[in-house]
Amino acid sequence: MIRMNPIRFAAYGAAAGAVAGVFASAGIIAGQAIAARRRPSLDPRRAPAMVGDQGPTDGTPLRLVMLGDSIAASVGAGSERASLAGRLIRALVADGNRVAARTVAVPNSYTVDVKIQASRALITSESDPYDIAVIVVGAMDVCAWTSPRAIEHVTARTITALVNRGIRVVLATTPDMGSVPCVKPPLRWLWGLRTGQVTEAQINGALAGGAEVVNLAELTGDAFSGDASLYAEDGFHPSADGYRIIADAIAPTVRAAARARRAV
Repeated sequence: MIRMNPIRFAAYGAAAGAVAGVFASAGIIAGQAIAARRRPSLDPRRAPAMVGDQGPTDGTPLRLVMLGDSIAASVGAGSERASLAGRLIRALVADGNRVAARTVAVPNSYTVDVKIQASRALITSESDPYDIAVIVVGAMDVCAWTSPRAIEHVTARTITALVNRGIRVVLATTPDMGSVPCVKPPLRWLWGLRTGQVTEAQINGALAGGAEVVNLAELTGDAFSGDASLYAEDGFHPSADGYRIIADAIAPTVRAAARARRAV
């Protein structure tokens, strides 16, 4: 089960309950949802490029692949050095690894899209398989009300396919969408509640498939809810500082996966 901050989660529940009493019509929520889809957003082509080979020049490289959505692609980071992948690669290099990295992440992806990304990664690495796959996804599923059952099912199947090829998988769940500045209550409160549902489905699917899990809502939710500077100018994607917070949450699990992979 997820371990979301109980005070914040209770606040979302109380707020949503108040909404049900005060706003009898669903028109307000529907209008906000339409406006959210039309909001100005960062150009996904602004995602920084990934430097594919870093660290010592000798030895067998540790092969890393990034899958997922705009966060996996680091839209809003501004530079490769500030990106999520760049920060994770540097953490692995600091442990003495030579790292060869690639991304198949596509901005604005849903959980179901990661299944296609995984297939692409497996096909293109048949002769030289990846050692570690890092998946970051879920925000779009929160916004689009994807069925938790579908999320759990697809997550389990995607991860199983990667694990069966000997890849160690780290899944980072959706961040807490209940604090994004680009939308206002009551929709923001409902996104907060949806975060818990999506996170639980992701965790259940990831564990069933054999992945290690990083609960971003639990580990980074307080930071993002208390500091608007962690968001980029569109109020939806993380800023460079936001990616630092996310990378700090994910890096320990990725480093542990690398050590376990090297020990095999």
